[in-house]
Amino acid sequence: MLMRRLLPVLITAMLLTVFVRGLAQVNSQFVIKARLANLDAGSVIYLSYSDGDGLKTDSTQAEKGIFTFKGDTRQPVKARIWTSYRDKTNENKISADELLFYLEPGHFNITGDRELSTAIVIGMQEQKANNALNQALVPFDADLKLLWDDRRTVEKAIPRDEKKLEAIRSRITIVSLERHSAMTAFIKSHPDALVSLDILDDRSYLIEDLSEFDNCFRRLSDRLKNTPLGKRLAAQIHTEKKTMPGQASINIAQKNPSDTLISLASLKGKYVLIDFWASWCGPCREDNPQLLRNYNQYKNKNFEIYAVSLDGKKEPWMQAIAEDKLPWIHVSELNGWKNTAAADYSIRAVPQNVLIDPSGTIIAKNLDGEALDKKLSSMLNP
Repeated sequence: MLMRRLLPVLITAMLLTVFVRGLAQVNSQFVIKARLANLDAGSVIYLSYSDGDGLKTDSTQAEKGIFTFKGDTRQPVKARIWTSYRDKTNENKISADELLFYLEPGHFNITGDRELSTAIVIGMQEQKANNALNQALVPFDADLKLLWDDRRTVEKAIPRDEKKLEAIRSRITIVSLERHSAMTAFIKSHPDALVSLDILDDRSYLIEDLSEFDNCFRRLSDRLKNTPLGKRLAAQIHTEKKTMPGQASINIAQKNPSDTLISLASLKGKYVLIDFWASWCGPCREDNPQLLRNYNQYKNKNFEIYAVSLDGKKEPWMQAIAEDKLPWIHVSELNGWKNTAAADYSIRAVPQNVLIDPSGTIIAKNLDGEALDKKLSSMLNP
């Protein structure tokens, strides 16, 4: 008797469960429809993204420039659509073409000419925010493109007009700062947009203004702060605060090329530049001649360089030291980006440096050759 009474309830519950599961599946689905008017016939198009269940990939063949993707994602994610094609002017050259956008449940339309990289994506909330950012940056990007073209032209000219080149460089700096400010304003006006979090992630490789960075992060929504990326940036901010000027330096103890352990603490009593670099880092190698001039000028005035390499192998590290004729202290764990000192000092890009005084207190960070020369001169020249 009891079972008969409960049977309708159980059936209703089962049907409700099936309905809810089906609704969740529908709500996680996306459809991407694209039309590229002059896309090469037979082009194979690929889609990849990761939504927490690992990397998902799909592919399809375009027909008359039209292709479609269908799938599901449980959350908004960055996605990549790409293809490759032969250069019409050089059959032996293969060119890659890709489009990055924000994928989430819903419908997306992609339109363009031939290249994915210049296509327009009309999508859901996260992509709409991304489109708004791109639109806000149009005038800055247009100015920068013209300025960079002018710079290349002047640099190739013989004789080279140094005054004109300096004026162009100055203008590039100004427009770049204006672009930076526009992006900061966007973060503040779009605190729940995934692209705002990604802007901060891009900036986290070299945080030039921690106060501004921290302020922007604090403005983000709790949803973004609680993502894996949000939590990582929060941890990085905490680490950055421990290595700002005025803080005590964190000791480093690693081996030199002769396998002798050398600690940063052993240099207490000197001004020390902790130089994070690697043999494979082009900008690092380009900076070494100026760094060498600074070292030769101040090495007898209580100044030392403690270079931490993010190399993974010993041979290229030692070869770079020899080729660039770098006579200062060199250490490494030969563990690449997993170097413990890099983690302690929140190093996510090289070159970077930290200047500490004889007491071991951090007094400056990321000084280029000229700025380092001025700083050392003010302290070491009577």
